[in-house]
Amino acid sequence: MATYTYINAVVSAATNRIYTNRGSLGSFTTVVGEKDEHPAVPAERGELPKINVIPIGGETARFTHNISGSNIDLFHEFPIIVIGYYRNQDIDSYLGTVRQYGYNCLDLFTGTNRVVGQAVVTDGDIEFGYWEVVDQVIHFFIIRLNMEIII
Repeated sequence: MATYTYINAVVSAATNRIYTNRGSLGSFTTVVGEKDEHPAVPAERGELPKINVIPIGGETARFTHNISGSNIDLFHEFPIIVIGYYRNQDIDSYLGTVRQYGYNCLDLFTGTNRVVGQAVVTDGDIEFGYWEVVDQVIHFFIIRLNMEIII
C-alpha cells in the first residue's frame, strides 16, 4: 500500500472521530473540513462553528528506517492540525466555552484514544485565542497532534 493511503486513512479517521463527537465540541452542523483557511472566510459564509483537520499543515513529515534482522520498518512521523472556529459577539463570555471545546477535542486523541487509524499520537500541544473581525469575535483552538505510523 502506498504511504499516502496510510496518511489519508489516518486523516479520515480523525475527521470521523471529531464529527461523531460534535455534540461535545459545540454542536456544529458544518461537516469537518480538511482545509486551511482564514476564519473570516467561513464566518462570511455562515459556516461557524466549524472544525478543520489539516494534515501536515505546512509543517514537515519525517520518516526513518529501522533495520532489525531481515525486517526493515519505515517509521513515518507527521503532524495533524485541528482548528476549531466559533463566532460570538464579545470576547470574555466565550473564552471558557471554547477552552472546554478545545480540551474535549484533545481528549478524543489522548489516553486510550491515542490510536487513530493505524497511527499513534505521540505528543502535541493546544492553544486558544480569538480574532476580532468587523463586528464579531471568532474564538479558536488549535491542536497540533504529532502522529507516528509504522509502514
